[in-house]
Amino acid sequence: MSGGAHFVNDAGRVITVKWGDCVKRIGIDGSPEAIKEVIKSAFGLRTTRPFWLVDECGILRSIERDMPLGSYTVHLDEGLNIRIYLNNAADESPAGAEETTFYAEDDFRDFLQRCGFIALTDLSCCKHVLSISDLHHGEVYQGYKAPAKLARFRCESQPVRIKENDNQPIHKLAHMEVFAGSYAGWL
Repeated sequence: MSGGAHFVNDAGRVITVKWGDCVKRIGIDGSPEAIKEVIKSAFGLRTTRPFWLVDECGILRSIERDMPLGSYTVHLDEGLNIRIYLNNAADESPAGAEETTFYAEDDFRDFLQRCGFIALTDLSCCKHVLSISDLHHGEVYQGYKAPAKLARFRCESQPVRIKENDNQPIHKLAHMEVFAGSYAGWL
């Protein structure tokens, strides 16, 4: 134990948590979810970004009631930084690049929907990226939109069937099934 920074008293089990220059004493008598919420509230963290605690020895600790008493530092997830090339909506000419950071799958899905993309294309290997788990830090991507005739699909939790000429499913993309026909080659 170092300098009385942590102890068990009438207030229960208490740890010392530091984020930046701010230091707070946090009670850990609740559930792991409750402890996380108290830490977020104590430091004003209004984010869905994951965070974790590192002890004085540099060991990452799970946040739980039985965690060792001691001093910890909060570390926020820095996210996944990528660069995305964008095109002008009117004529599909290059419009520049945008640096963006994703912290969770929901951030990725919101970005795709906001930009009207159904996927991102990894420019290093020309593969379509459908999930944040397929992205690579620092890589360059380009937004991928459905052809004009197919652009009317809606992103929903249930698959949306798009059919041109044939009833043969050729590929399942995110929450959408694409059927063989004149647009079979767009993937």
